[in-house]
Amino acid sequence: MTGEALAIFFALFAIVATLLPFSRHGGWYVRGFDFPKPHVVLICFATVAMWLWYAPASTVIHWIVVTALAAATFYNVFLVIQFTSVWRRQVADAVNRDTPDSIKLLMSNVQMENTDYAAVEELVRREDADLVLLCETDRKWVEAMEGVAALYPHVTLQPQENFYGMMFLTRLDVESVDVRFLVDSDTPSIHAVLWTRGGRKFVFIGLHPAPPLPGRGSELRDAELMIVAKETKDIRTPVIVAGDLNDVAWSHTTRQFKRISRMLDPRVGRGYLASFHADYWFARWPLDHLFHTDDFELEELALRPSVGSDHFPVASTLQLVRGETRNEPQDEEKPTDLPEAEEAIRRGLEEGSAQVGA
Repeated sequence: MTGEALAIFFALFAIVATLLPFSRHGGWYVRGFDFPKPHVVLICFATVAMWLWYAPASTVIHWIVVTALAAATFYNVFLVIQFTSVWRRQVADAVNRDTPDSIKLLMSNVQMENTDYAAVEELVRREDADLVLLCETDRKWVEAMEGVAALYPHVTLQPQENFYGMMFLTRLDVESVDVRFLVDSDTPSIHAVLWTRGGRKFVFIGLHPAPPLPGRGSELRDAELMIVAKETKDIRTPVIVAGDLNDVAWSHTTRQFKRISRMLDPRVGRGYLASFHADYWFARWPLDHLFHTDDFELEELALRPSVGSDHFPVASTLQLVRGETRNEPQDEEKPTDLPEAEEAIRRGLEEGSAQVGA
């Protein structure tokens, strides 16, 4: 293939990869382009250089393509650069550490087929977190984690053999913990009302919605996220939402979730925390998320070493602040957000019902 042909190919790819995610279509072949934005940024830069070098500069088409590539480059850079240290941090660093209102959370998608139970057990013991959320736990995982589960006075188990099982462990005082199925009968979520050691009430929601895959679109995932966004929108109690959301921080769905729920993302201005895929350094996305209302400041947010899963564990410590926080404002809701959310919920519930009837 000639240099000019390569320039044309990559130019078309960069433009299509940028434009397709603007579609609200839930097909995996569309939503899949939400994920590799950092890679698309690199491709855009390389393609601009290739196009300027190889393609004839005397035609109108040349400059139209160069302009389109430049616009695609700036747009993709804008989405990704927010999750680097050059951007202003949305969530402030907590002034004090390890207060009675500090909440240490460990979350890990253990990968159901992973058999390195000892690594996960050691991780949980070492982190000694107030809240532990494990995803993809089947009965084998529940049995293997009995030792560490015994360290926690409150244990919620939802073992499943379909990659959507969950374990939730906490040593904090509990008002209630419920396992809910928001969209379909296969995908559970954890909804807990808890108290800090300092006696302050907050809500924790643990999620692991179904990802878009060949043969299945993003309807179930998008509906679950929008249901939670709407439910948390008007809650006056501080809220934390965490888990493997099978979406990336810069996607339309995740940004819309933040706007509707009025939540903050502590990765903004710090780094996008690429937690998946643990085995491939060249193809990693931020699939494991932590969001919270403007009641918390951040003490820690970091990936932990591999435990044999395709996800890295994520450890974080939030502090429920007494008085005003020093956070940046939440993203403003757009007029189209709620109608789009309602439509996403409708499509997701229809998809969930169809699966039950199949």
